[in-house]
Amino acid sequence: MGQIKASALRVHVGRVELVPEPPPTRIRFTRLRANLVACRLLLAAVLVAQVADVVTTQIALARGGFVEENGLLRSVVYGGPVGTLALKLGAVLAVLTGAMLRLPPRRTRVAVGLALALSLIGPLANLAALVGR
Repeated sequence: MGQIKASALRVHVGRVELVPEPPPTRIRFTRLRANLVACRLLLAAVLVAQVADVVTTQIALARGGFVEENGLLRSVVYGGPVGTLALKLGAVLAVLTGAMLRLPPRRTRVAVGLALALSLIGPLANLAALVGR
């Protein structure tokens, strides 16, 4: 190995600035708007399923012989349908809005479709229990 001469080593001074990017608020709201348009029917179906869940639950509780088994909603459900509906719709809309802000339209459709499938479990189980009695 040979030695490197001092004159062969050159040091260049450079300057690097790190500037944070501005938050993409305009892009997010554009994406949200596009996702709302793309998923409007699925979103409406999710909301209808949540309302159907609250209505069928209240019908079952009014008939007697049924109890709310969801420990998280038990105290709210016995308080009345308005509080239950507000809590359920608020939670679902918060999660779906977060998904619509971040996901591209194709993945948003999948997420909202999954939310619809999960939202249908409650009213279908309630109807099965009501018909079975």
